[in-house]
Amino acid sequence: MTAIPPSARAPGSTSAGDAADAHDAPGALPRRIGLWTAIAILIGSTIGSGIFRSPAGIADRLPGPLPLMAVWATGGLFALCGALSLAEIAGALPRTGGLYVFIREGWGRLPAFLFGWSEFVIIRAAALGAIATTFAEYSLRFFGYDTGVAPYDVYDNYLAAVAIAITAALNILGVRWGALVQNVTTIAKYGALVFIIMVAFALGLPETGGNYTPALPAGSFSMAPSGSRSSRCSGRSMAGPT
Repeated sequence: MTAIPPSARAPGSTSAGDAADAHDAPGALPRRIGLWTAIAILIGSTIGSGIFRSPAGIADRLPGPLPLMAVWATGGLFALCGALSLAEIAGALPRTGGLYVFIREGWGRLPAFLFGWSEFVIIRAAALGAIATTFAEYSLRFFGYDTGVAPYDVYDNYLAAVAIAITAALNILGVRWGALVQNVTTIAKYGALVFIIMVAFALGLPETGGNYTPALPAGSFSMAPSGSRSSRCSGRSMAGPT
């Protein structure tokens, strides 16, 4: 990995000569996140709680399992490209701040400042709201309450707000508490995923009376409807009889 040359830095950016933060300086963040906690943070942020909601909607719009897996693999490839790109730039700029630091070094302080506030008031807020709402809905359903029926359709909002407040309080108490919550929730999330996969295979076995959907139903990868629709839109621009 190569360091960013001084000529490539944006005006107003800090010096990139020192590769790492001076963590021994007064006021620096304490280094208390271990390897496994860092892995849990990475895994938990890459595969979030949306995995319990979004696959159902995608599967409902696809004809079979193989197209669903193709979409999943394509999304994973894009995620891998993003991860490798961030790993490269993080190796060149190993500083506290993440994307804020990358934008500051690349485009200057003002874009980084605007991104930081957007991250704080919009991006992270929306993500936390979605995650907490998913947690609240599944928690109420686990205890037998339908979140689509009053008053439970309002209770899930209250429970989501409480979950955000508790998680924030634990992170304010210190890095160790936040790391503990991250580790526990990551283990619980992937334990639930493994359980769901095992139950799906168990219920789909012929011995239980179930059966599997054909992996590749007819027309799984057909693009004819979209292509014919596009050709009709451009019919007036075609040369010769149409």
